[in-house]
Amino acid sequence: MSEQRGNHPDDMVDAYLRHVLEGGEAPDLAGVDEQERAELQRTFTLLDAIAGIDADLVPPLEDDPVARALGFMPVEAAAPAVAARREDARRRITRDIQRMNRGAVVLTDEEAAELPDAPSDLLVRVAGVRIRAMIVGPDELSHPGELLREADRLFYRFPETAAVALVADDDDLSCLLVEAQDCRPAVETPTGLRIGPRPRRPRLPLVAALASYLDEIEPVWEEPGTIIHAESDFDVAVLAAETATAVVRRLKDEASRARIPAKAFAFAALGEEEVEELAKLVMDVARGHLAADDIGERISQITTEAA
Repeated sequence: MSEQRGNHPDDMVDAYLRHVLEGGEAPDLAGVDEQERAELQRTFTLLDAIAGIDADLVPPLEDDPVARALGFMPVEAAAPAVAARREDARRRITRDIQRMNRGAVVLTDEEAAELPDAPSDLLVRVAGVRIRAMIVGPDELSHPGELLREADRLFYRFPETAAVALVADDDDLSCLLVEAQDCRPAVETPTGLRIGPRPRRPRLPLVAALASYLDEIEPVWEEPGTIIHAESDFDVAVLAAETATAVVRRLKDEASRARIPAKAFAFAALGEEEVEELAKLVMDVARGHLAADDIGERISQITTEAA
């Protein structure tokens, strides 16, 4: 969805208020993606419900169900509880990430704290990867349209950010992990249609979401094991001779089935000399006497001499 003035959800709500109060034209939702349109329609329904109500009949903000549905609370009453809950969520997130044993460093996102429009709570560093974590309400992940716009601002403000973890403050610390391309409109293939921002990864508990993402972009490689029971009588020369003999035998067998006379004649003529040359080729490669770029030329030489 376009971010131009007039098309932003806040601008549409403002336009709808003018429509309700002043009789202005209602905003057109035709160009809005499905999730945002549903959110706006719910807001418009609430605004219709309170239109024309006598101000004396409106209950205090903390007791008003419409205000609660719109997400409004008295700042004085909400601030201490919200701050305490957010701090508890930060501790839980930090604890769970550190238990992953991926060498992650979890810090308060002080850079984002200096910017009012960059709501990042934590900065997670794993090797060279930077992931920012935003703590959101338990129900916000179900309709992440506005969250994607906020995450997109983080990607623009901090281009080194690989991903943003949208972490709900619920029992499981449910998480949507998004990358920059998830937060911006795109052209869908093969239809060629323009689609709005949408998460590509599933909603998972925080640890599962991070582990899946890190395994994809920063996999943990295990050291190769040691061969304990290696064969002491292994002989490259014997293996080379056996391989070359098997190759020549297979080609001679194909001679009887070849439909092209020249091919049948060439394959049938192969013998011990070709076995020796092929075995010598394998030995030279095994001992490092023949570079990979020269193998094709050597095979071509053997083929020419056999013909």
